[in-house]
Amino acid sequence: MNTTAPTPTATAPIVEVARRYLDNPAQAAFLADPAKYRAAIAGIGAGKTEIGVFDLIRHLLYYPGMEALLVAPTYRMLYRSCYQVVRRVLRWWDSEEDPIIAQENRSEGWLRLRNGSRLWLGYAQDPDSLRAVEVAVAMMDEAAYCPERAFEVLQGRCRQPGYPHRVWITTTPHGRNWVYERFVARAAEGYSYHHWTTYDNPALTAEDLAAWEASYGSGTDWHAQEMLAQFVQFRGLVYAVFDEERFVVSASSIPPSRFAHIVAGVDWGVSAPGCIAVVGIAPDGTVWWLDEVYERGLVTHGDPGNDWASIARDLQKQWGVEVFFADPEDANAIKAWQHMGIPVRRANNAVLEGIREVQSVMAANRLRVWRERCPYTLTEIKQYHWREDANGNPLEDTAPVKEFDHALDARRYAHMGLRALGLYPEAETGDEHALGLVTRRR
Repeated sequence: MNTTAPTPTATAPIVEVARRYLDNPAQAAFLADPAKYRAAIAGIGAGKTEIGVFDLIRHLLYYPGMEALLVAPTYRMLYRSCYQVVRRVLRWWDSEEDPIIAQENRSEGWLRLRNGSRLWLGYAQDPDSLRAVEVAVAMMDEAAYCPERAFEVLQGRCRQPGYPHRVWITTTPHGRNWVYERFVARAAEGYSYHHWTTYDNPALTAEDLAAWEASYGSGTDWHAQEMLAQFVQFRGLVYAVFDEERFVVSASSIPPSRFAHIVAGVDWGVSAPGCIAVVGIAPDGTVWWLDEVYERGLVTHGDPGNDWASIARDLQKQWGVEVFFADPEDANAIKAWQHMGIPVRRANNAVLEGIREVQSVMAANRLRVWRERCPYTLTEIKQYHWREDANGNPLEDTAPVKEFDHALDARRYAHMGLRALGLYPEAETGDEHALGLVTRRR
């Protein structure tokens, strides 16, 4: 490890590659910003991950021997998204005669470049695991889905002697969470915030934009957040009773053997996000939200290793999932899973009834959520809201706005599945313990 200031390498190739970002003034401003802590807040497809990764690579190339860390919310997101961007950006300096990657250790999660600098890869589900390395600079992708503690750990790990120390995040906003508070609402000295929309990316075509507008619904809160990168503030939350201090826990591990039963809900997603959410019920009747996989662009089956069926099997192996309760709208996918031997059933998609079931568990203080494993659920629950009348009053007797609901729909399917199996906590009218839980075994 270097203890003295390094000698910077030639900057010409780095500057030449950086020119590809100058057509987007917001990206150029992000690269030129000297702040110690920066945030790139942008819409989907706006190039935020790529600009953040490029900034990591240019630091590593400019300072031989530098150590850097790239963090994503989950292991799967790290290697399905961030790692692919890293390899794409590195190709700009690659050649057969002089490969840019001198060494790679996938099991330990790092790449060493030809000048001796090294990029570590980590994920925020276990923030304490990030303490294993000491680096000079760090980037957190999709930071809105990461716990704030992971960002704080990164700040403490950027201390490699002899190098500049910086941390930056890239993300689409997801409600007014810690990212908004830390970088926008109450930004301290040394913090900066850069914003651009999906429409600001000159590489996107009109067809791309039109397809996304159709998916997100132009003029909706979902569109405002995902494409316009706005920190949308919501009234009339569906799960207003949700109490993060009571319900959310952090843990290094929670063994499946701790639970009497474990099921999962499935919300299909191809163009829109999809989610498989794992839910367990403990012997004392407490319902646990244990895990989730939240992805875009996956087919339901037919692409082994890269489809929802493969993910279901992985979760079944990891957690011992007894039954998957899937959105009944795709009967063909359910039948295909059944033919593949995956224990799947049609979910009860009674929206209001399912919401009331989940609310009753919250009201009874019998819900626990594993923070590091359920980042998308915790993000959506602060945004999922009722429709409003002409005066802006929430309409709690109608279906909620069809936004911010992919993980929560999967949770609802799982809760209704527990009830269908006779395992779900029941409230009996007139009973003084009407919100108590009763665990029933099959």
